[in-house]
Amino acid sequence: MSEEALAVIPLNVFREIAAGFQPRGLFAEKAAWLREAFRCFSDPPAGPPHHGGGGGGGDRHGGSDRHGGRGHGRREYREHNSQDRGGGGGNGGGGGRYRYGDGPRDRGPPNGLRRPVGLGHAAGIASAPAEKPRIGNRELSLENLARKDFLGVLNKLSAANQATLIANFAKVIRPDFADLYVKLFWEGFLRSADYQPVQINLLTLFAEHFPVQPRINALLSAYRTERLWMPAEGVLPSPPAASASSAASAADPNARGDAVAEYDDFCDYVKWRKRTVNTIHAWRVLAGSGWVSHDVLQEMLAEVLSDFRVSLATFPDTVKLAETLAEQMFVYAKSIGSAGALRPETLAELRALPASSFPPALRFKIYDLRDFLRV
Repeated sequence: MSEEALAVIPLNVFREIAAGFQPRGLFAEKAAWLREAFRCFSDPPAGPPHHGGGGGGGDRHGGSDRHGGRGHGRREYREHNSQDRGGGGGNGGGGGRYRYGDGPRDRGPPNGLRRPVGLGHAAGIASAPAEKPRIGNRELSLENLARKDFLGVLNKLSAANQATLIANFAKVIRPDFADLYVKLFWEGFLRSADYQPVQINLLTLFAEHFPVQPRINALLSAYRTERLWMPAEGVLPSPPAASASSAASAADPNARGDAVAEYDDFCDYVKWRKRTVNTIHAWRVLAGSGWVSHDVLQEMLAEVLSDFRVSLATFPDTVKLAETLAEQMFVYAKSIGSAGALRPETLAELRALPASSFPPALRFKIYDLRDFLRV
C-alpha cells in the first residue's frame, strides 16, 4: 500500500466538476446504456414495503438477509441514509428500502429496474440462456450433412479412437455422396503423413457401401497425367538473379508491398512442397494396403528422375525445381525400401548424377540420396 496522503475533494466541488463534464464517444454510449438499463443510477429506488416484518432485527443480526440473499438470489436497493445504517424500523420499509426474492409472491424486480439480456450472472439474477443466433439456413442439405458428419470423423480420427469413430460413422454414411467422401478423404489424406496409416481404414468402410477402387485409380491417373509432382506456374521462388535484384531494392519504401507478396509466395511454395512429400507417402500407404500396385513407386521415381535430368539443362533458372525434385526422389527411394529394391537402371542413373558440380543446396540433397543408396 502507498503511504502517500489521500487527497479529499469536497462534495460540492465534485458536483461542480461532474455538472460540467461532457462525456463523448464510447464512454458516453456506455454511460447512457447504464442509465437506461439500471434506473438505480438516475432514479431513487421505490417500491412496496418489504413483506415479512421484523426487518430491523434481520438487518441487525445478519441472519435472514445474508443467508437468504445468497441462497435465493435476493437483491437490495437502498438509499444510504441514517435509517439503513441504524437498522431501520420494525415495519420493514424504512429508509427507502426495496427487496425482492423474499417470498412466494415475488415477481422479480420492479418494472423500472430492467436488466439487459445476457447479464444474468453479472447482475446476480438467474435467467434462461439466450438462444444462440444461427447464420444461414436452419436446415442443412443432405450433402452438407454428409460433409459435416464425415469431416467430424476425419478430423478426430486417431489410433486410439478409430474403431469407435468408424463404427459410428458407418451408421450415417450416405452412399449417394461417394464422390464427396473420396474427395474429402484425399484432401485430409494429403494433409499429414502421420495420420495416413489410420485414415486408410476409412477406405475399407467405403468399400462396404460403394465402389472405391475405380476412384483410387482415377486419383492416380490424374496425378500421372497432370504430372502433379511438378509445381504450378508461380509456385517456385524466384531465380537467384531475381532475388538479388529484389534485395538491392529493399531500401526503397515502395518495396514493402513486394516483400509481403514475396513472403506469401514463399509460403505457397512451402505448402506445395509439403503436399508433394505427403503424396508420395500416400502412394506408399495405398500400396501397402493393396489399393495401388507396388510398381507405382518404382514408376513414379523413374518419371521424377527424368524431369530432374531435364531441369539440369536450364540452370540456374531451374535450380529450385531441381531441389524439389531431388527431395522427392529421396522420399521415393526410402518408400521403396532400399537400394537393392530399386530397379537396376534407375539405381545406375542415380549413382551417375554429377553431384559435385551442383550448387550447394542441391549438391547436399544428392549426397543424402547417395548415402541412402550406399554410394
